[in-house]
Amino acid sequence: MRAYRAATQSDVQHIKLFLKENELPVDGVDEWVENFLILTNQEGKWMGVAGFELYGASCLLRSVAVDQSFRGRGLGKGLVDAVLANANRKGASKSYLLTADAEMYFRKMGFEIIRREDIDEAVLASAELKINACEHCTLMLRRIY
Repeated sequence: MRAYRAATQSDVQHIKLFLKENELPVDGVDEWVENFLILTNQEGKWMGVAGFELYGASCLLRSVAVDQSFRGRGLGKGLVDAVLANANRKGASKSYLLTADAEMYFRKMGFEIIRREDIDEAVLASAELKINACEHCTLMLRRIY
């Protein structure tokens, strides 16, 4: 049995550690923690996390990570679906993401590659895009309903 729960400020350090272990950036976690979900098993072990940053009608899906021992079970897709449903409830109609190595994974979920010039200007406020830490990353977009 597994359960999703909303992250709180008390989860920030654990989220950052989980993301570092999965080689994902931690910038902005403090600011956006209320938009993160944590997936746990019945013993309370963290199985995965994911979150989003909201910029008006656009969001940046970020920090999708599943613990190595739980991969290959569809948990990442479940996290993405749940996080995007939350983003949609908060007014987002499209979601962007940056990926260094999971382009095919996100394509299966309906994301399409776009040029950086085509990103919603409001999303450029994200720390992930400001620091240019992912210049080589693929930018993707998906409409959410």
